[in-house]
Amino acid sequence: MADRYVYHAGSNTSPYETWAKAATTLGTAITGSAAGDRFLIAADHAETLGASTTYTFPGTRASPNYFISLQRSNSSYLKATAAQITATGTTYDIIFGGSFIAWGLFITAGDDFSFGAGGELHEIRDSNLGLSGSASSLLFTTSGNGVHRFDSVTFNFSHATRGTAELFACSNNTAGILLFHNCVVQYASATQPDAIFSSSTADFAIIHAVNCDFSPVTTGVLTCLTTTTAYVYLLNCKVGAGIVLITAASVNDKESFVKMVGCDNATDNDIERFAYQDNYGTVNDDTAIYRTAGASDGTVNLSMKMVSTANAVDFYRPLVFEKIVNWNETTGSKTFTVHGIWDSATNIQNDEIWMELYYLGTAADTRGLMSNDGKANPIVAAADQSASTEAWTGTGGFTNANKFKLDVTVTINRKGCWGVKVFLAKPSTTVYICPKVEIA
Repeated sequence: MADRYVYHAGSNTSPYETWAKAATTLGTAITGSAAGDRFLIAADHAETLGASTTYTFPGTRASPNYFISLQRSNSSYLKATAAQITATGTTYDIIFGGSFIAWGLFITAGDDFSFGAGGELHEIRDSNLGLSGSASSLLFTTSGNGVHRFDSVTFNFSHATRGTAELFACSNNTAGILLFHNCVVQYASATQPDAIFSSSTADFAIIHAVNCDFSPVTTGVLTCLTTTTAYVYLLNCKVGAGIVLITAASVNDKESFVKMVGCDNATDNDIERFAYQDNYGTVNDDTAIYRTAGASDGTVNLSMKMVSTANAVDFYRPLVFEKIVNWNETTGSKTFTVHGIWDSATNIQNDEIWMELYYLGTAADTRGLMSNDGKANPIVAAADQSASTEAWTGTGGFTNANKFKLDVTVTINRKGCWGVKVFLAKPSTTVYICPKVEIA
């Protein structure tokens, strides 16, 4: 492993092993380098690009390159506060190839940032990525099994009249993984993008964001999916008030889903906000209709509104709500009960809605067990779910407020986590589920 320094006022003397001999451009420093080498770029480096530029690092997933911003006076880590590399034209892309891990960078593309190709690792931490073009995006293309991680990165879309192009786009991406942690989006244009994330002509993509701020995008779609399978999951993020998860026409693959947990805007500030959508329907928190003695965050009462599509036709293709997880402190026989309500004169049956309980039922090892109150197999006749006597608030508009409960009795043999999923396998149906599970 060698250290290769980058500073615009260096002497450009290979192999660039000191600040005095530093390469004057990053591209020069990469030439002749090897996997595992470190590229040490001055925090006050100033480099301009007069055309679209590709940086192909020799690093591999097993031996990535390291790209780190340093203070020249003592070679200590220093995050850059001004652009170290700037593409001056609004159509100039910056393209990264090869595997690398970067800290403290400040790089501005005239148009797109692009990450490829197959099997690569791209990890950028504590950095600023500027996108100054009228249609700038971060593109993840032809990246088979690629992993792209952004940790504490600010994405600044600075063009004052930027158009509707999506912000982060996967295409031709086989099993690509995009991870965002503690990131911030800055957005200058009054014209909102069509989507924050998109995935198209891809075999599979995973997009996962935690503790991020996407709130400058106030309208449009969180994710646009076309001809792809994708899992999109946001946890404890800040999102614009007008953002919807996904357009119904975008859910082309039966295995794709989009899910937000604890994500809201600054005005509503609802930590319990939950939203989920797939080919079989939607699940959203609802504060208008709720079990009176049910779930509450201390201020707001809520239920989970499950709305199935016409595709949730049977036992094998249900809409699933799977957020309920908790800790059990006692052992022995326990009955877990989930209360629900729907507007129907007909009782809902155990092949149309049921719960699954995951619990620790074996004292001798850590293997979990599962029990459910659905019908035992596809051949047996369905039965009504049990009636509930719990009071609900907000059901004045119902014609037939039909209350039911889902319950499972098991023997808990050790302390630990348990989880509940609720399955709705009745097409074009709306039910309300209280996420506060009763245990007796």
